[in-house]
Amino acid sequence: MNREEICKIIDDKLDSKIKDLKNINPPYRKVEVILKNYKNFQKMLDSLREQLNHIDIVKRINVDSTKPIGYVDYKPDIEKKEDIKDRINEEILIYENRILKTENALDFIKKDKYYRIIELKYFENYSVEDICEELDITEKTYRSHRNRLVDSLILYLFPKEILQDF
Repeated sequence: MNREEICKIIDDKLDSKIKDLKNINPPYRKVEVILKNYKNFQKMLDSLREQLNHIDIVKRINVDSTKPIGYVDYKPDIEKKEDIKDRINEEILIYENRILKTENALDFIKKDKYYRIIELKYFENYSVEDICEELDITEKTYRSHRNRLVDSLILYLFPKEILQDF
């Protein structure tokens, strides 16, 4: 076996391992991150809206010299404020979109008998034991229904990722 054949085998093995790693259900993890941060999205949205109402332009002065160093922005303050407002409004749209998509996805599963698992786990930060006790279910029941509900959310939040393999 020559060097090229060995490299080909190694490359094939690496490609196979990379595919395996990609199939460790990344959409599932993404949904969990979204659910865990759902309340933080709203807080961030509120913060951005507050920033939008209080935009201040800070003047920077070089104390060592009266000559400007590097790039100097000669835009008038009103134009600078508009640029900042545009940037903040873009961020607001991103958060509003994420919140709306999440709420629509949650509405999709809200009528499920075990929906409360999602609320307790991701919004109220209950432990698995506490959820099982609260709902009077076994840990196996908890895990199977949590997985099923999160899988349902994947279909709603990341349909392209699910369909790309078909």
